[in-house]
Amino acid sequence: MTVTTPPEPASSPTPATTAGPGGTAALRRRAKRVRRRQPGLAATTRQLLRPRYQLPLLLLVTALALTFAWQVRAPLALTIGGSDDTPYLAGFNDGEAVQGTDQRFRWTRDRATITLPGFGATDANLTLTLQGNRPGGTPVTALGVTLGDGARQMLPLSPELRDYTLAVPASAFRDGTLIVTLDTPTYRPSGDRRDLGVVVAAASLRDTGSNGLIAPPLRTLELALLAVLCAYGAFALALRAPLAGALAGWPTALAFLLCALGPRDMLTLYAPALTLLIGVTTLAVLALAAALIWLGHGCGWASGERALGGLTLIGGVHVLALLIGMRHPQFRSSDLLLNVHRLEFVQHGEWVFTLALPGARALEAPYPPLFYAVMLPFSWFIADKALLVEIFSALACVVGTLLTFALARRVCGEDGPALWASAVCAVVPITYGLASAGNFANLFGQGVATAYLVALVLTWGHWRRPFVAATLTVGLTLAFLGHFGVFLSLLVAIPLLVIVLIARGGTTMHGQALALLGSFVVALVLSWAIYYHFHNDLLFGHVSSFLGGDTNARGGAADVTLGQRFRNEWNGLLIWWGWPALPLALVGIDLLRRARGGPQLTLALTWLGTALPFLALAVIASLSVRFHLFAAPALGVVVGWALWRFWQLHRFVGPAICLALSVLWVWQSMNYWADRVLHAYH
Repeated sequence: MTVTTPPEPASSPTPATTAGPGGTAALRRRAKRVRRRQPGLAATTRQLLRPRYQLPLLLLVTALALTFAWQVRAPLALTIGGSDDTPYLAGFNDGEAVQGTDQRFRWTRDRATITLPGFGATDANLTLTLQGNRPGGTPVTALGVTLGDGARQMLPLSPELRDYTLAVPASAFRDGTLIVTLDTPTYRPSGDRRDLGVVVAAASLRDTGSNGLIAPPLRTLELALLAVLCAYGAFALALRAPLAGALAGWPTALAFLLCALGPRDMLTLYAPALTLLIGVTTLAVLALAAALIWLGHGCGWASGERALGGLTLIGGVHVLALLIGMRHPQFRSSDLLLNVHRLEFVQHGEWVFTLALPGARALEAPYPPLFYAVMLPFSWFIADKALLVEIFSALACVVGTLLTFALARRVCGEDGPALWASAVCAVVPITYGLASAGNFANLFGQGVATAYLVALVLTWGHWRRPFVAATLTVGLTLAFLGHFGVFLSLLVAIPLLVIVLIARGGTTMHGQALALLGSFVVALVLSWAIYYHFHNDLLFGHVSSFLGGDTNARGGAADVTLGQRFRNEWNGLLIWWGWPALPLALVGIDLLRRARGGPQLTLALTWLGTALPFLALAVIASLSVRFHLFAAPALGVVVGWALWRFWQLHRFVGPAICLALSVLWVWQSMNYWADRVLHAYH
């Protein structure tokens, strides 16, 4: 029996090719899954933004960029005897000028050193501008010059000022820095207590054009890599977004590259201190962000995690900007030493001080010691009192910036305008202006006053409760004792708040106004009993003179007309608040009154309104209380709301407007701060 096997079909249709809508849909789904598996441009970009790719790339590019920047062999020139040479010199007398010219110079002592940092280890030529002439027929001096760790060279000097060039081998540099040591016998002229060696007017280094790679100084490279790492890590972790880290890290790398192509000597000289500042601030920012987020979850705050993280970043950048300027080697302020001496007096039990007010007559005014009392426990184990003063004043500024967020959050009800308000307080130039002048007690007193304002707004409706009333009274007393300028500002602000609340009418408003008035009277009596009664004669004398028309604007060669004083105050308003502040404030007030009413807004606007009477007093009587700083938290609220509303105008146009205004504002503040740090002495 034969078995026949049936032939196999030529082809078997797969289920996906079956005719009908079901088969076509299956094919489309399969093709879509295949396309998803293929990495596109967006997927590749997301991969590169991951920290494991982005961070090594960022660090590598930073290191390579600095290395290539040091191949630009720029000369290093130092004018000796000018205002900016102090960080580079040791063993010199004070700077002088040749009579009838602008030629500056310094006399050495028996041993003097000139530090020329950040040049890079390469063969170079050192040019020193020297003079060895001495009066009275004294023989011309031979100068001993030591380059780095090399052998001493004897350099015979001529009586006239001229240039001397010495060859510097690459081995004389230590981590890219050349230390020039000058040894010479000294003499003491009749009637002069100084020991004088030789005259030095300038020092410069120029590369000889030798081949070879110049390595950047290790301390500078470490600083740049740490700064990039901290910028990336702080923003990425605080905002929980790698993209934010990249947007912070790459501009930081670019900033260091520009510094390496420009003033690399100062960058190298400042690198150790800057490394410590950036590292400690970054750790503090991350710790504060974690603490605020934890508190937000535990206390049920309405603000989101990213908003709290952004707030800590604003505070961190603010304190870093202040401390970088105040710890800069060229930052000098006479009032810094005044604060140090006041702290030393408090350590020895002396608490009652006075200080001259700004103005033509320099009237004496009380100088409350609360700032120094707060620092007193720390002063016993921190030897550097100047550092202690600068840290506490910077922290007071940052606390005010952080509290402005709470103020704006309560008034506006949203995180966005609250963040803008904090950023405005961090960038207003008045903070940096007072820091450059060394008015650290004023900054501290303003921080206490801001805390009191925020407490008023947060406890609205509960002012008559005993615990709240007692807390507000203590806070107001401390604000009275924080600084005399803040004391005068509060003498106007609190009665003005009471008047406005009564004028608005209603049982609740009247009750709150009476509670605030009672707290004000008690705090005033307490502050007088604690401190101001020591200055009764001084204060009553000033009040009598003021009522009699004998103001701070009268007398002295500095008298100016009323119109000139108005122009000065108007220019001061534009400088201390920033150019965009006033128009944005007017827009923000109008928008806030339409969108967000309520007593909290009334409190903030009244606090801002104190600027008007103090502006009038400054014009009429030259009475300066730094109202620009006092009103800054309320200014931040209204300007923050205006910027937030602009941001929401259009998807692209709104953010572009806000960012342009922000860049202008930041540029004005930082340019002013840099100029005061590098070129000003108060």
